[in-house]
Amino acid sequence: MSQMKQREFYFQFHINRNCNLRCSHCYQGDYKVQEPGADVALFQIGEHILASLKQWNYFGRIALTGGEPFLCPLLWPLLDTFNSSDLVSTLTILSNGTLIGEEQTARLARFSKLREVQISLDGARAETHDSIRGEGSFDKAVDGIRRLKKAGIPVAIMFTLMPQNMTEAINLLELAKSEKVEYV
Repeated sequence: MSQMKQREFYFQFHINRNCNLRCSHCYQGDYKVQEPGADVALFQIGEHILASLKQWNYFGRIALTGGEPFLCPLLWPLLDTFNSSDLVSTLTILSNGTLIGEEQTARLARFSKLREVQISLDGARAETHDSIRGEGSFDKAVDGIRRLKKAGIPVAIMFTLMPQNMTEAINLLELAKSEKVEYV
């Protein structure tokens, strides 16, 4: 990349609709598993993103999301494709954090352009978060954060402020600090 200031374009790429949670505030209309032919379409979209970046003379900041991206079998090949492109400057994954195990963190650590994994936490306490996202999801998300941190992968916490959790915003910042999370 040149010494001049980079021109970057941000893409938030929804790679699937499938999700293991049913959050009360979700805008996703349905939770279908990949439609037939979706794998071809996803790679065509990826190719269009890269072609556009080249045409515009921009670098891409690409965030992969869903649904839950860790339920998409094409997450890994898409990460490979974008990570190997000299047109992509950074990669991010937006996740609910509940499916991030040791295998996933080991694989993620190999992607040199992965700058962070954003984990959604909608409460500083399990009771609050679970009432919004589902029973047991808080502990799984925090475990995911800890695994990512242990693997040296930067983490951001995303917090959707709503009446049910607004009194926990400050406590969530304290939780993020105690877990050594880079961003909220």
